[in-house]
Amino acid sequence: MKETHRAQSSGLFLMELIFAIFFFSVASAVCVQIFVKSHLLSKQAQALNLAVSECSGIAEAITTSPDSETVGLRLQDMYPEGLWAAHASSLTVYYNDRMEPCLREQGSYALSLVLTKETTLLYADISVIDLSHENSIYTLEVIHHLQKEDFHER
Repeated sequence: MKETHRAQSSGLFLMELIFAIFFFSVASAVCVQIFVKSHLLSKQAQALNLAVSECSGIAEAITTSPDSETVGLRLQDMYPEGLWAAHASSLTVYYNDRMEPCLREQGSYALSLVLTKETTLLYADISVIDLSHENSIYTLEVIHHLQKEDFHER
């Protein structure tokens, strides 16, 4: 009789142990998903911070420049590693996963600037793009009134 009682108690203990293992495996799966999601959100926030900082720096350089030539010179000084197309008035800077400027082949993010001049207005479209997902992280449009050309000639 003692053997049957022992079999029932060990069977109950085994079932309790299986439920505990199942519960902890489900809880650990949920925790792993939470940690992965927090890592992805942190990486997105880091990319957004880079985008906002770089775009506002370019916007400040544009709005404090008296003429379009000065804008080009300031941007070349700020981003010597950037791909500057003077004839198209555009600038592209690539960043790697660690948010450091890099070559095009190693880039994970791209900062793109397009300048358009109409009479005394300078339009700038600045955007940062995530190259792996091909979506825009941040976009900034700047309109700057340039000083008149004859004002500098005097």
